[in-house]
Amino acid sequence: MSPSPTRVHGYDRLVRLYDPLAALWSGGGIGACHRIVADRIQPGERVLFAGAGGGRDAVAAVRRGARASLLDTSPRMLAHARRRLERRAPGAAVELRQEDVRDHRPPTPPDVVVACFFLNVFHADEVKALLGRFHGWLSPGGRLLIADFAPLRGSGLHRHLQRLHHDLPMHTFAALTGNARHPIHELGAAVASAGFTRIERRGVRLGGRGPCWYEVIEAHRADAEVPA
Repeated sequence: MSPSPTRVHGYDRLVRLYDPLAALWSGGGIGACHRIVADRIQPGERVLFAGAGGGRDAVAAVRRGARASLLDTSPRMLAHARRRLERRAPGAAVELRQEDVRDHRPPTPPDVVVACFFLNVFHADEVKALLGRFHGWLSPGGRLLIADFAPLRGSGLHRHLQRLHHDLPMHTFAALTGNARHPIHELGAAVASAGFTRIERRGVRLGGRGPCWYEVIEAHRADAEVPA
């Protein structure tokens, strides 16, 4: 399936606004998710960023000695990522590909696939298909790192507020880009059903002090060796 023009041009319009809006809406929670993901990347690993956006995760990865490939449908997002990498990680060997994640075939299996606040643009059925694709991409022993909205927790007012916190940006981005409209995904269960094992989930607080409305998931390809 080819990338839709709506999605490409929608994100082109958001290049300079995307990161500041995310930081403001989450009170720094989204930035905390990105830092947790970066801390799990090791020197020398081949890391593929699905829906790489402006490249903030790639900068952190290559500074840690990783080899990065960035995948996105938006040419302006990729151009922004290139400028950011040239400024903050000069000389880093990074591949940038303007391609739909549903069409991509990695020439070399990555050690890590990163999907930060990317799966939230798809319907649940497509999320399951993409997770299966990520599993197939990875090298033996490879890992998947996800950061996204956490599933609804608590009851009553708390659940209602969390749903509003998710739904307002979702509907806004859907109007601007053509992204899917859906409830909060239960990504932990979807990752397990895609064949991943040793799944670790870490909640991240809204504004550093509020409820854990975000989470980072680390999972291993099913054929990964389990330490003795």
